[in-house]
Amino acid sequence: MALARTSLRAWDEDGGPSMNTAPDEAELRLIHAAIPGRARFHLARLKGNGQLGQQLLADLPGRMIEHVSANPITGNILIFFDPDVPLDRIERLLRQSLRESTKAPSPKVGIAANRAEAWHALPVTNVLARLDTTEAGLSGTEGLRRLARHGPNRLGELHGRSAEEILLGQFRSLPVALLGASALLSLATGGLADAIVIAGVIGLNAEIGYVSESRAERTITALTKGSPQFATVIRDGSGREIPLDDIVPGDILELAAGTLVPADARLIATDGLSIGEALLTGESLPIEKSADRLLPPDCPLAERTNMVFRGTLVTGGAGRAVVVATGRMSEIGRIQSMIGAVEPQQTPLQHQLARLGRELVGISLAACGAVFALGMVRGHGMLPMLRVAVSLAVAAVPEGLPTLATTTLALGIDSLRRKGILIRALPAVEGLSTIQIICFDKTGTLTLNRMEVARIITPQGDFRMTGPHVLRMEGDVGTAIDPGEQQDLVQLLELCALCNDAELNEGGTEQEVTGSSTETALLQAALRSGLDVAALRARRPRLSASQRSENRRYMTTRHGLETGATLRAVKGNPEDVLALCRWTLADSERRPLDAAERRRIEAENQALGQAAMRVLGVASALDEGELAWAGMVAMMDPVRSDAARVMTRFHEAGIGTVIVTGDQAATAAAIADELGLSNGITPQGALARNGIATLPPNGPGMIADHVFSRVTPAQKLQIIETLRRAGLVVAMVGDGINDAPSLRAADIGIALGGGTDAARQTADVILLTDELEGLVTAIENGRATYDNIRRAIAYLLATNLSEIMLMLVSVASGIGQPLTPVQLLWLNLVTDVLPAIGLALEPPAAGLMQRPPRDAQEPIVSRADYGTLGRDAAIITGTALAGGLSATLRHGAGVRSGAVGFASLIAAQLLYALPYRAARPAGQKSENGRDYLPGALMLSGTAAAAALFLPGLRRLCGGPIDLIDSGIALAAGGAAMALGSGGGEKLR
Repeated sequence: MALARTSLRAWDEDGGPSMNTAPDEAELRLIHAAIPGRARFHLARLKGNGQLGQQLLADLPGRMIEHVSANPITGNILIFFDPDVPLDRIERLLRQSLRESTKAPSPKVGIAANRAEAWHALPVTNVLARLDTTEAGLSGTEGLRRLARHGPNRLGELHGRSAEEILLGQFRSLPVALLGASALLSLATGGLADAIVIAGVIGLNAEIGYVSESRAERTITALTKGSPQFATVIRDGSGREIPLDDIVPGDILELAAGTLVPADARLIATDGLSIGEALLTGESLPIEKSADRLLPPDCPLAERTNMVFRGTLVTGGAGRAVVVATGRMSEIGRIQSMIGAVEPQQTPLQHQLARLGRELVGISLAACGAVFALGMVRGHGMLPMLRVAVSLAVAAVPEGLPTLATTTLALGIDSLRRKGILIRALPAVEGLSTIQIICFDKTGTLTLNRMEVARIITPQGDFRMTGPHVLRMEGDVGTAIDPGEQQDLVQLLELCALCNDAELNEGGTEQEVTGSSTETALLQAALRSGLDVAALRARRPRLSASQRSENRRYMTTRHGLETGATLRAVKGNPEDVLALCRWTLADSERRPLDAAERRRIEAENQALGQAAMRVLGVASALDEGELAWAGMVAMMDPVRSDAARVMTRFHEAGIGTVIVTGDQAATAAAIADELGLSNGITPQGALARNGIATLPPNGPGMIADHVFSRVTPAQKLQIIETLRRAGLVVAMVGDGINDAPSLRAADIGIALGGGTDAARQTADVILLTDELEGLVTAIENGRATYDNIRRAIAYLLATNLSEIMLMLVSVASGIGQPLTPVQLLWLNLVTDVLPAIGLALEPPAAGLMQRPPRDAQEPIVSRADYGTLGRDAAIITGTALAGGLSATLRHGAGVRSGAVGFASLIAAQLLYALPYRAARPAGQKSENGRDYLPGALMLSGTAAAAALFLPGLRRLCGGPIDLIDSGIALAAGGAAMALGSGGGEKLR
């Protein structure tokens, strides 16, 4: 679909009203505190005041308060706290924080960044001095003192929904409220049985929804990953392990490969240190870190190479760092604060059912008033007519509506769960059908978030590695080869396996390699090509190694050979390695490396770099001889195998796709090009972070480029909110902590099962298998579910309108009350509901994913639809009246003719379900091979027969009827179906 060009507001760090006036005590009020350990307040002054919100996020969390979210849109403050702490104490802390904010506003913190201390811009000595610490670390006593002052190094928990919240959520809809009102009306007018039945319907609806949603929450909880509980720090001059919670600002961290960074810290020493920051910044490649580099104060988070951040992974080397921020003041803590400040979005179905409920209230009141007035005009008693009016009010509200929607959505959740797609809440099933644009994080979402060797260029050939195959390229044409027969390829891979710190675990397969992502990829490429790496390393044992550093961008290892000579292997930055070489290796022969060959290699390196690949040059020499160039290895984070196919499916379905990543512009543009999203853009055309930050509030937008690179979590959130303000229904797909605020802000948030706990806890949909193809399945299911619910609701409304019409015509014509309250309930809860559920379980209509998404603002039943439904209801009413009048001619007015009229209405309503079926290919059934509607009609018909023929039920639902009467009723139903206006066809 063509994306609207819309303006992107720059993230406003200075926005909000002045905070120079003292808060009125009455300005802060408690809204809700029913759940222990949780309270919601409203502060009028918070509305539009993002700075005040961030002040509260920074000031409040501590030992008693676990998590705070402040929403400047609604003015609400949500606080999670220790349940043992009295609520009034929490309120006092909040008021104290508000009073302090008027005296001396603290530096801006939170969503954008904490600018109070630009640690990356300070020399190490200054950092240590400001934190009052040394490289020998804090003393044990000082560590305890700082722990008391700063609080534990703990992130606020991302709370899933509690059982109470899930249960209460089942009652928060207008249709359910209408049912409750109907029960109260029935009870007030003596209809105890009616009230009990309606209450039972409400309870059944709640149970179905609760079971489905609580199962989803349990699955999400089971996916939660455990985190390390201890970290190595230097205290009293020596290294020791301490609990993660006890780390404080000023502690000196020892960083080792394979460990997670426990707190934000400024590096003070590095030895080949590299950090994987993909889940925090979106950068796909490990970042090489250096302690000596000084950076500008406004340097983006992804470019702070002298800093390490909590939750990131040490992928190689070692280092020491001084802690500068812990717990909620860390970058991850700030992102979690953003999550709490964003309100979850309601789905279109929730809005539409509420709108439909309001319309039904109007219809109900109008019908009640009309019947009551007509009855009084015709001289009927007030009390009897009041009871008739109440019965009609019950009839006007389709009692089966909440159960229909809940059952259909619950079955949709169960169907998707079996396919590896977890839906967190019932309405999200249908919400998938309205998605107009999907924003994808790149690293770990569109890509696998692991390095793989993609190209190898030797002096003799150009090779591509695609899965288990190696292709020798001639231009754009590749020929599969046996890598063992390519001497120059084998030679280069052997050097990559030797000059490599990755380790083979027992077994020696590529799945059992541990090391940095780059070196693991090199070793896996060698294993995939058939090299026996363990035997190679045994034959050529390592004698020494020199690791790469900031000023020496290559690694060198020396290995003993069987001849007694020494092999020197070098790998690293291609420019640096090439500069060291005087020779080139071709078929194991050394040839002089002339200027033309150097220019060719430099051009190839530049081309690979522009394609967003990480390139390493490889060379070797014997003893201390001059180095010979062996070739280049290019690696990349590969795109998921199904990603391009999925993008095509989305575009066919009229859904726009956008990449929003913290990675570099060149990488983002290359991925967009591979997936067919580029629209001809270059790396320079991919909108970078600074482009977003400097867009004027009302200036032209850059959305049409489809690619946003180098964005922070706050800017991702800004993009999502801008798209939503432009009127688009937005989905966000991500897996990292940096994606979590955007997942919460999007209309539908979609996380990968293998992603972070934060992403899963904030998402509406979780792809448990991490396969993007599942998202196509989910959207198709959502579209089918909405179509079926809409068709089933239309059927319910048509049948309910027929009951209202029958009552109006009968009272107006002097026939009297044709239906008792029990009969009305029977029609609404037994006769109508089962066929409606059968309609709701119809298989998808043809061409669901070849049409654009529906308009989320379109009502579930439009004014034009009401015209169609009125005509359908009139046909059902007319045939039922005809059946009743035929029985009156045969039996005279009385209970028996009333029973025949009741039976005629049942038959007409049941058979009228058939025109409402979806258009579908001949013979297509539901995914489990069943066709539910015929079974539903048979079950409802059987129940109707029981109500008309079994003595116990017959007394409740009508008098006895014979075979001729049954024939009249069936004839009425057949006539209704034959005269049907095709309401279902018009509603498709």
